[in-house]
Amino acid sequence: MRTSNKNTNQHPLTLLKIFCFYFFCIFSSLYLIYNIYHIEKFHQKYITKIQAVYSYTRRFGSYYNNSQEENKHESIYTTGNVSLIVNTKSKVKILSGGISKLRSELNQLTNNNIWTIAVFENPANYAHFDPIRPEYLDQFDKYGENSVMRRIVEREGLTNTYQSFYGCNLKLTESYIEDGSQTRIRTLYYPIYNKMHLDALLAIDIKTKVFSEDLKKI
Repeated sequence: MRTSNKNTNQHPLTLLKIFCFYFFCIFSSLYLIYNIYHIEKFHQKYITKIQAVYSYTRRFGSYYNNSQEENKHESIYTTGNVSLIVNTKSKVKILSGGISKLRSELNQLTNNNIWTIAVFENPANYAHFDPIRPEYLDQFDKYGENSVMRRIVEREGLTNTYQSFYGCNLKLTESYIEDGSQTRIRTLYYPIYNKMHLDALLAIDIKTKVFSEDLKKI
């Protein structure tokens, strides 16, 4: 009789253990499916946003090629938030309007997370910055033909991208902390070639928090 009672008492406990095991398996599976769905949703949203940023960035190449030029003396010229730094008296492209428009469009796509837009010329007689910061002034003073800008193009694999019909001629860097400002950003580089010559390099710094903000919204 005692043995029978013991077996009878253990039966509901065994059923409870089995129920808990299957419940855990089902819950884990549902949670995994839930995470996969949201990761995929984030990935698609991320790709769509990056493609839109790329599209607007490429349009700047056409604007650059058709911009008017003016003779400028060595100085710093400011139009709105865009600063033009002329290191050597020369004929320069007037890009302030296009840079401001590009920032406006990209800010709408990135929830105002565009940090800096810069256009470096080759040779480096002048450059545009939106906005200008002290560390940029210090670095640009050291620029010269085939120096910093050229090293960026070679390092990021953007040399002679005009030769590739299907290849991507833009490069988005990994996340890093900018010197001076200590802001965590990713930089989008777009080299502008004409007749096989690198005329300019467009650099767009994007705050990395735009990507974490998207993840929180999902």
